[in-house]
Amino acid sequence: MLAGLASENWIGLPDGLPESSQYFEVSRENGRIVLTLVPLFDGETAHEWLPELVQTARHWLTAADREFDAERDLAAARCLWEAVRAVATAVSVKRGATVETDADMFAFVAALDKEDGLNHTLLTEFGVARILKRNAEEIDNYCENRWDGFEFDTGRLAVKRLIERLTEMVSA
Repeated sequence: MLAGLASENWIGLPDGLPESSQYFEVSRENGRIVLTLVPLFDGETAHEWLPELVQTARHWLTAADREFDAERDLAAARCLWEAVRAVATAVSVKRGATVETDADMFAFVAALDKEDGLNHTLLTEFGVARILKRNAEEIDNYCENRWDGFEFDTGRLAVKRLIERLTEMVSA
C-alpha cells in the first residue's frame, strides 16, 4: 500500500487498515518508518500511553488554533475533534473503559457528566465538538470552507474547555 505525506507532516493512510485501533506507535527500522497498532484497551501497558495521548491532544489543539488563525475553519474543526478524541481516550484508559467509537465516547462523556453531578457541562461541550465535526464533514461534502465565524469561535472555546477538563481528569 502507498501512503502520501501531506501538509503539517501528516501521512494519509489508505483504506482497508484494521479498525481495531486509531493510534500507532511510530518507530524507525533500517531506514523504514514502521507504524504498529497500539491496543490501548488491552492489557496493563495502556497506562504508559497516557502522557502521549495528552500530548497528542495538545498538538491537535495547537494545530486547531493555527488553522483557525489562518481562517481554515474546516481544518480547525477536524483538529479540534482529534484533540477531543485523544483526551477522551486518555481518560477512558485511565478509568479502564473502552472508548473506540464516537458513540462510545458520547456514552463515556455522559457517564463522566453524571459523576460530575449532572450539570451537563461536559456533555454539552462534547455535543458542541460533535456538531463542529459534523459541520466540517457536511461542509467538506459541499466543497465550502467556512461557516459563521462567531458560531465557530464560540464552539472552539467550548471544545477547548472540554479538553482542559478532560486533561485535568487524566492528571488527577
